[in-house]
Amino acid sequence: MELDKPLDLVNSSEELDKAGALLRSDARPAANAIGELNQFSAKLETKVEERTQQLQAAQKKLLHSDRLASLGQLSASVAHEINNPISGVLNLSMLLQRMLKADGVPPGESRSFANT
Repeated sequence: MELDKPLDLVNSSEELDKAGALLRSDARPAANAIGELNQFSAKLETKVEERTQQLQAAQKKLLHSDRLASLGQLSASVAHEINNPISGVLNLSMLLQRMLKADGVPPGESRSFANT
């Protein structure tokens, strides 16, 4: 090959047709690859959207569980605070019941009940 002489690239329209056919044949696999990439991208976006929805649902369930746990703790605390005075009243009523069943209220004790 002589490098100092200009190249005669295209000698006829037949060579142009061949070059065009070669370019078209090379373009088909590229177009197919681009189509496959677009399909893959669409599938990936769909999967990401599904996973996002699943994570959001799981987060809602966790928040709901946390709220229920807090409500349970509050209920236990309220029940405890209500139970303390009720048990005091119950103990006093049981004591009075025992005292009345025996021989009644002793004479010295009746004054202490009247003062309270």
